[in-house]
Amino acid sequence: ADLLLVAASEPDPDTLRGACHVETMQLDGETNLKGKSAPAGLAAELGPTVETQLHSWAALNGSIDSEAPDGSPNTYNGTLHIEGRPAVPLTVVNMLLRGSTLRNSEYVLGIVVNTGHDTKVIQGLRAPSHKQSTLLSSINQMIVWIVLLLLVLCLIAGAAELALYHELDLVDHWYMNTQKEEDGVAATFLVNTVYFFLLLSAFVSVTLYVNILLSQKLIQYFMQWSLSMYDPESDTPMRVRNSQLVDELGVISHVFSDKTGTLTQNVMQFRKASIGGIAYGRGTSEIAVARMKRLGELPAGEDVEAGATEGAAAHSPPGGSVISRHVNFDDPALVEALGGSDEQGKRCREFFLHLALCHTVVTEVVYGERSLSASSPDETALVAGAERFGYRFIERHHDTVELQGPDGEPLQYEVLDVLEFSSARRRMSIVVRNSQTRAISLLSKGADTVMLPLLASGQEELVAQTEAHMHDHSNDGLRTLVIASKELSEEEYLSWSERYRRAASDLDEVEKKSREEPNAIDDQCDAMESRMRLLGSTALEDKLQEGVPACIADLVKAGIATWMLTGDKEETAINIAYACELLDSTTTVVVVGLKTHP
Repeated sequence: ADLLLVAASEPDPDTLRGACHVETMQLDGETNLKGKSAPAGLAAELGPTVETQLHSWAALNGSIDSEAPDGSPNTYNGTLHIEGRPAVPLTVVNMLLRGSTLRNSEYVLGIVVNTGHDTKVIQGLRAPSHKQSTLLSSINQMIVWIVLLLLVLCLIAGAAELALYHELDLVDHWYMNTQKEEDGVAATFLVNTVYFFLLLSAFVSVTLYVNILLSQKLIQYFMQWSLSMYDPESDTPMRVRNSQLVDELGVISHVFSDKTGTLTQNVMQFRKASIGGIAYGRGTSEIAVARMKRLGELPAGEDVEAGATEGAAAHSPPGGSVISRHVNFDDPALVEALGGSDEQGKRCREFFLHLALCHTVVTEVVYGERSLSASSPDETALVAGAERFGYRFIERHHDTVELQGPDGEPLQYEVLDVLEFSSARRRMSIVVRNSQTRAISLLSKGADTVMLPLLASGQEELVAQTEAHMHDHSNDGLRTLVIASKELSEEEYLSWSERYRRAASDLDEVEKKSREEPNAIDDQCDAMESRMRLLGSTALEDKLQEGVPACIADLVKAGIATWMLTGDKEETAINIAYACELLDSTTTVVVVGLKTHP
C-alpha cells in the first residue's frame, strides 16, 4: 500500500522531527536514501513514543483529499484536513510508496492512501513487449510464404489429378483410384488437395526452429560462462535475460550510453576547489592525463595520476573510510589558509561550513561503520570534503543540523527552509539560523549557468577568476559547482517566509510545480536566491570504469556508432569523450550549442 507518513520513531524525545529515510531501489534502482517527513506540525502534536502517538492520533478527526491514482512515483498532490486546524498540503515527501524499504527508523505510523492496483508502483507497470530477433522475424516471414507456396502447389496438383484422372486411365489402377462416383467434384478435389499436402509436408522444415532455438540456448550458456564477462569483485557473472536476442549482438549499429554510472564509476571524489579567487588542489585527474597525452603536454614516463593520489594520502588526516573513499585532495596551502586569521582564512572556513550545511545527506551505520548517504553522490563527496578540512557533519534532525568544528567544538544550526533541487532550477538552497548568534543565512549551490546571474554586483573580478578556475577544472574532466551565500535580517526572512508558505500551500501552484511549469513557489525561490555573495566553486572527479576506453575502441573498430549522453559542461564532456576514446586525434569535433548557433 501507499502510506501517508504520520509519525516515526523519535531518537531524541526533546527534538520531535517526524522523519524517516527509505531506500527506493525496487522503484527506481537508486540505493541512496531519501528523506520522508510527516505533514508540517504533526510530529510535535503527536508526541515522542508510539503509545502517545497512537493515542493522540486517535483523538483527531479529519479527512484527506487525494489525487486520482496514477503511475508517477515522483509526484503526489493532496491535502490533509484536521478539524480546528488549517489545511496542510501533501507532497511526495510525505508519502511512503509501496516497494520502499524503511531505513534508520524502528517504526513508522501511516494512513493507507492507495492499495492494490491503485498504488503507484502497480499503476506504473506496463506489460513487457515481446522481443524477437531479426533472424526469427525473417524466418517467420519466409515460413509464411513457403506455406502459401505449398498450398498453391497442392491446389494445382489436386486440380490436375481431377482433370487427368480419366484421360490417363487412372481408374484402371486400383492404387490410384481415389475417386468414387457417388462423390461430387468438389469433394474429390478437396480430398486430392489434402493428399498432396500430406505428401509435400516435408517442403516446410519442421526442425528449422528447433535448430535455431537450440543454437541460441548454447550461445547463451557460453556467454554466461565467459570469464571475460565476469566481475570477480562483486562475484557477478554475465546474465542473458533473453536467449532469443543473442544473435542480435552481431547486427548492432548504434550504442546509446549515459555517462554517469555507465562509462564512469559514479563514485565522486573531492579533488579541487576555488575559494575567494584562489585555486586549491594539486595533481591531475585521469581524464586530464588523457587530454595532456593527446595534446603532447605530458612529460615522458611521468605518471601524473599516481603522484596526485600519493600526495593526497600523505596530507590526509586519519578520519575513517568516509574521507578516504570520497576525498582525493592534495594541497598544503589550503590547510595553511584555513588556520590563518586573515580574510582568506575566513573565506575558506565559511566555504567548508557551507558544504557541511547545504545538503540532504544523512548518516547511517552499516556493519558497524559510519557512512554518508544522499540522493546524489556529489553531495556525499562535498560533505566528506568539508569533514576532511575540519567541519564534520554529525546528524540531521527534522529542523536542525549538528556539526563538529575544527577544534572539536559542537555547532548547531536550525534549518528554517530547504529550497530543493530540481532539473528546472539546477540549484539547491537552504536557509539556516545559527543557534548561538541567531544570525540567518541563505546557502546555495548549483550549476554556474544558473548561479552566476544570481550574484550581487561588484564581484566582477572574483567571478572572472572563479570562472577561469572552473574552466581549468572542466578541462580536467571535473564536475564543478558554484557556492554562494547571503546574510538575511530577521524582518527580511519573515516577510519572504510568509509569501513562500502562502504559495506552497496553494494546491494549484503545487500542481504547476510538479509539472515543472511556471509557478509562484519557484518565483519566491528566485526572489530569495538573488544578490548572493560568491564564495567559490568545487571540482569533483568521477573516474572512468575500468576497461571503458578499450571497450569503446573495439566498438569503433567494429563500425558501431557510440553516443554518450551527459549533462556536464562542454569542455568536460569533450575531454571525457577523448579520455574514453569516443573521440580520437582523427576526429573532427563540431560544437553545436546556444553560443555557437543561437
